Amino acid sequence: MKQTLVYLTVLFICFYSGFARSQTAEEYFDNGIGKTNSGNYKDAMTDFNKAIELKPDYLEAYFNRGIAKDNLHHYHGSIADYNKVIELKPDYAEAYNNRGVAKDNLQDYQGALKDINKAIQLNPKYAEAFNNRGVIKDYFSDFEGAISDYNNAIDLKPDYGEAYNNRGVAKINSQDYAGAILDCTKSIELKPDYAEAYNNRALAKDYSGDKNGALKDYDKAIELKPDYAEAYNNRGLVKDDLLDLQGAIADYTKAIELKPDYAEAYNNRGLSKDDLKDYLEAMDDFNTAIELNRKYAEAYNNRGLIKVNLQLYPDAISDFSMAIDLKKYYAEAFNNRGLTKQNIQDYKGSISDCSKAISLKPDYAEAYNNRGLAKNNLKDYNGAISDYNKAIEINPDYAYAYLNRGNSKFDSKNYNDAITDYKKAIELKSDFADAYYNYGAANFILQNYDDAIANFNRAIELRPDYEEAFDYLGDCYYEKKNFDSAIINYDNCVKINDKNWDALLGMSMAYYEKNDIEKSKTYFKKAEVLEPRLKEGLDGIEKLEKEGFYYSDYDKQVLSKLYKELK
Repeated sequence: MKQTLVYLTVLFICFYSGFARSQTAEEYFDNGIGKTNSGNYKDAMTDFNKAIELKPDYLEAYFNRGIAKDNLHHYHGSIADYNKVIELKPDYAEAYNNRGVAKDNLQDYQGALKDINKAIQLNPKYAEAFNNRGVIKDYFSDFEGAISDYNNAIDLKPDYGEAYNNRGVAKINSQDYAGAILDCTKSIELKPDYAEAYNNRALAKDYSGDKNGALKDYDKAIELKPDYAEAYNNRGLVKDDLLDLQGAIADYTKAIELKPDYAEAYNNRGLSKDDLKDYLEAMDDFNTAIELNRKYAEAYNNRGLIKVNLQLYPDAISDFSMAIDLKKYYAEAFNNRGLTKQNIQDYKGSISDCSKAISLKPDYAEAYNNRGLAKNNLKDYNGAISDYNKAIEINPDYAYAYLNRGNSKFDSKNYNDAITDYKKAIELKSDFADAYYNYGAANFILQNYDDAIANFNRAIELRPDYEEAFDYLGDCYYEKKNFDSAIINYDNCVKINDKNWDALLGMSMAYYEKNDIEKSKTYFKKAEVLEPRLKEGLDGIEKLEKEGFYYSDYDKQVLSKLYKELK
């Protein structure tokens, strides 16, 4: 999620009252100054135009027209005016500063840095220029250099609230959240109505884990500045973290209302809708974010995740690939593409992508886990276990890695070791239905049927529609020769999924054991329609065993008798 850091870029405005009156030019100039002061920049620019027509070398008119154009976001035009000012007065530090700010707004950061350096060279006590150079250094991730410049600005101007705020932002970027909070607090002390400082202090509190404190600061920022789209967006992120998803969506929606081209707010709203499993609405938001910003790598990645949830795997891979094209070192997109390739059985491609994610982010536990899944599917159980070991080393509380390591041990027929991992997964995540299910499967193989029954019942308690757990429960009761209970659980499984041929086969065998041959035949015929290999007799059963299905010797004896009965 992207959070917006707000920088106050200070334009050092020099207004000249024009004492040397040359009649009309000065009058137009004075009118322009008055309109600038009242925020009427368009009409101010018209007056400065008239002043310059009458007096082509009117330096102050060019300078202040540049300021008016800046406020109207006509940055190329303001740069042309500052160029003229510098031509007329090459040592005019303020013109270099303002031209640098205009270049910054055009994302010409190198050009901006060069101009502001020149302003400081011409006036080493120019606090605003130090502040602005700090902002540029922040863009270059030179946070130490930015903090040094803000320090200079504050030394030169101790009541400089904007410099405290901006130094707080640089400290956020340096992960010095306590220092950031102190700076933003000082900024607020100097400027109690400074909405941006409240916003940035909220960011620091959020990163420090003080979610409620962050919410209060965002509330204050919005109170001071009701049209503050970024504060609504950021407050939405905190609400999202607090699982107030509807509240988060309301904040993102307000941010979008205030700023219709706010791609980040669309992206964040899409994430909240994803959490609510409203996948189509989330997709619409990610689509809009991408329309607004075709280079928004995170939005492509997030849209890819939605497509995975909708089982649109090739389209998802395409989105992850686009995210990677836009952001070459995007470890998360490599990991997500790798995991998605497993859904189309491209396990080698998955391993390649997860390996790339790990090379970019060596402590990426999820990528190790996902690479382990791919290796397991290729029956490289030792390689998979090695990857799960690494994931657990990085994150000892990673319940899914314990589950998956247990599965590799299960597939290696190390059932007792698998149970140890399943127990650990449950210890870490007490509501982990899949861990209880797999724990039960291992106990079933070890013929610990009572323990297995307890495991499957717990899995069903956590997930009432867990069809596979009902199927296995039926198997447990069948092996215990409690055929009535077996039939009840097989039937529960079929009620959830009437295409579960294994449960239908179990019912057939249970009815056979109860000497209800007609029902046994009925359910067997339903099963073989869904799984044609059952028509091949015990040869078909052997093929199914090779795919991981388990049949005891006793099961095969019963099936052999059942096949004879069917003939």
